[in-house]
Amino acid sequence: MARLIGTGAGGPLEDVLGGGSAGRSAFRSLLDSDSFDFLSGGQGGAGAIAQGGPATAAAVSAHMTMPQSLIAGLGAAGDMLAMASAGLRQSLDIDPRGAALIAGGAAAEAVAAAGANASAVITNYVSGQGGAGFTSGFNVEIVFQGTWSEALQQAFIVAAEYLSFVIQGDVRNARGGIDDIRLTASLPEIDGVNGILGQAGPTALRFFSKLPSQGVMEFDVADAAALNDEGLFDEVVLHEMMHTLGFGTIWDRLGLTDGSVFGGDMIFTGANAIAAYNAIFGDIAGPDPNSAFGVPVETNGGPGTAGGHWDDGTFGGELMTGYISEVNWVSGMTIAALEDMGYNTVFNAGNADADMIQLDDILAML
Repeated sequence: MARLIGTGAGGPLEDVLGGGSAGRSAFRSLLDSDSFDFLSGGQGGAGAIAQGGPATAAAVSAHMTMPQSLIAGLGAAGDMLAMASAGLRQSLDIDPRGAALIAGGAAAEAVAAAGANASAVITNYVSGQGGAGFTSGFNVEIVFQGTWSEALQQAFIVAAEYLSFVIQGDVRNARGGIDDIRLTASLPEIDGVNGILGQAGPTALRFFSKLPSQGVMEFDVADAAALNDEGLFDEVVLHEMMHTLGFGTIWDRLGLTDGSVFGGDMIFTGANAIAAYNAIFGDIAGPDPNSAFGVPVETNGGPGTAGGHWDDGTFGGELMTGYISEVNWVSGMTIAALEDMGYNTVFNAGNADADMIQLDDILAML
């Protein structure tokens, strides 16, 4: 069982970026220059990027080099898990014809193999528009940057369609004509297999609802290929895409937690998730004296894992714990949490123990 460090819980984005202008500059390069609605912690409004966070490049690097860990980004206090240094990122030199990756190394060779499938590779995708046989009011727009293979893009497409299936209601358009969320996805060469997996999380929030309008998903190309070979990349992508929607990354902002990581008693307090917890996991909720008040949240694993996932010791195998297993599944409790956050989902509190659609079901529709 490998560790999935997906989110911290606490400070605003600027606390994660930290590290001065170099760190912020490195992160800004991930986004279009005209679309900065950064999380400003309520101080200064949209577009503000405050200094003063404790996450430095060295600190992030130290946390993000754990062997065998699937690391999706890490900040000392952060909602959004960003690498705060260009030194942790390596740019890809792409052949202008799009046929090959010029940068050397095994990771480059892995992506260069995609040349044979170049005609099937796409530059963007919007879910919920009939590609999986259904339409939805909730659409995930994915902008693919850099070099890709069809197989690795497929994991993003399946995850996006999954979210369009379980979230069916439209979210108010954001600036720049974004409906409902725009994700930038890339596969840089970082440090090879079993090093830094990458980063994922929201980069812009709506003012009133606090629901994300933009996010970033970035995976080391070598790790992505290895996970795909193991049949786990699609699940990792869905896990991280959930974080870009705000799962575990904006709970505190929405007032949906109680207790603390430090005290080891943190719970998610959304009413729908509580109903699902008691209905689906009755054998666990029954003896839990707090089952009427909240769902157990992970308090171990340190920043990036604690405070942003379901408790792995309680719900091992559920996709939104902080650790990936050989077999992973999405429970109705996870979809109920999205409902509590403000999304209009398929969860029905009157039938809280209903089976939930899984990734394989969506894959069969494509």
